[in-house]
Amino acid sequence: MPHALSRVFFVVLLTFSAHAVSAQLKIGAGIGAQSSNLMLSEPPASLDLAGTRSMLGAHAMLVGRYDFSDRFSVRSGLGFQRHRVSWIIDPVMNPEVFVFTMDYLNVPLVAQFVPIERWHVTAGMETRFLLAGPEEAERWNRLDFGLLVGAGFDILPELVFKFEYFAGLPVVGRTSVLNEDSGDEVTYNYLNRSLQVSCIYYFCE
Repeated sequence: MPHALSRVFFVVLLTFSAHAVSAQLKIGAGIGAQSSNLMLSEPPASLDLAGTRSMLGAHAMLVGRYDFSDRFSVRSGLGFQRHRVSWIIDPVMNPEVFVFTMDYLNVPLVAQFVPIERWHVTAGMETRFLLAGPEEAERWNRLDFGLLVGAGFDILPELVFKFEYFAGLPVVGRTSVLNEDSGDEVTYNYLNRSLQVSCIYYFCE
């Protein structure tokens, strides 16, 4: 009899635990756009030789959010991003424009805090893996990671609008430009930067 009661207790406990986890775990999907740029790391003296400008790209993601309480949660997921950045050689005298297109697989891990109802702030890290990049692939690093901060607003309980800023930490690419006046080769080292807006719909709410 005690053995049977322990089985019943275990089944009830397991059922309650599964229900509690499912109530706290939210699964969703999202789409959005971002303005991407390549910031110069240790800018060379001859900045007039070349430069970059931001362009719009798009992204899509699958999201998982675990709510520890009404005010604190953790969000992660898997996303795909297409970045587009224009690279301009000799922007002053004779500008020549190239467009870099880079496809990234990204995995964020952020903490989310709700200071007031329907608003939240986020902070954490994001790791990115370059799937396809410019033709000079040997000059672009496959792995990137950096800080991800932002804020969001709950339009509906299951629909969230958010904007986030990503600041990459390692150098992800290099480009060399020949200074025709001096004959010296100038190297530009890049860091990833992007400002993105997204809409996420949670199926389990």
